[in-house]
Amino acid sequence: MVFRPSRGAKRFLQLWAELSREASDVIDQSPLARAVARSDNITFDCLPQTFVAIPADGLGFTHVEFSRASDNPWKMGKLERILWRVTGW
Repeated sequence: MVFRPSRGAKRFLQLWAELSREASDVIDQSPLARAVARSDNITFDCLPQTFVAIPADGLGFTHVEFSRASDNPWKMGKLERILWRVTGW
């Protein structure tokens, strides 16, 4: 995500961080989705495809090219989640 410096963006990031610390067994995007829903004075726009391309798009020029690392996402196990809550690991 790219943010234009503003009070709304700062508040959004603070809210997202707070909600992420509270996250438990919910899906990964839940804190982000809740922060978007609760935020005021901030707009969200899609970036042009050259900013969010993957190799399969076959674009000749890209600003950022992703390698599809999320194809096999790693999820925290119960023990890792407990350690993260207790130690911040």
